[in-house]
Amino acid sequence: MHCHVNSVSDDSLPDCFDSDESLENELKTWSCSFNIPHSAMHALLKILRVYHTNLPKDPSTLLRTDTKYNVVSVDGGSYYHFGLAISVLKKIDKISHVSAFDIDSVLI
Repeated sequence: MHCHVNSVSDDSLPDCFDSDESLENELKTWSCSFNIPHSAMHALLKILRVYHTNLPKDPSTLLRTDTKYNVVSVDGGSYYHFGLAISVLKKIDKISHVSAFDIDSVLI
């Protein structure tokens, strides 16, 4: 969405910022389109909330991050499988100087 300023006065805002709801939608789209980290979104929301008090404080609320998990009841407790692939890929992203490594003799 393109924003156009109607006037140059200090109290004028771009047309697309007329409501916190449309601003919220723009922020969600922008955040997802550019893979903005939650830490950066949190800092941006802190700044924007000074002018838009109805915006959420946390990126998880803004992005409506799924917090429901498929927990299975097992004998004596509960089980949730986080997934090995996702965890390994997150670790690889954090270690930029490693080009390959192995887990149980499988080269990754």
